[in-house]
Amino acid sequence: MLLKAVPHEMKKQKAKKQLNKTAIYFFCLRMARVCMLTGRGTQTGNNRSHSMRATKRKFKINLIKKKVLIDGVPMTVRVSSKMYKKYRMYF
Repeated sequence: MLLKAVPHEMKKQKAKKQLNKTAIYFFCLRMARVCMLTGRGTQTGNNRSHSMRATKRKFKINLIKKKVLIDGVPMTVRVSSKMYKKYRMYF
């Protein structure tokens, strides 16, 4: 967003508004054990014993916290390690 010739206080107010919009957007997306970029989360499956008896289990996603610039504002994003490895050059 480009700001034109505006008094210093007005620039601060616009920057705060933009920060609040971005923060609210990412706060709404934030959930436990969910990648904020791909939406991948916990999956369910079975443990299998030697006799092939099945018991329920969860496969939890491996999340990494990374700082990213979003609209010029530094934010912490929770990203799956698979996604981070693939797009490491952009972080």
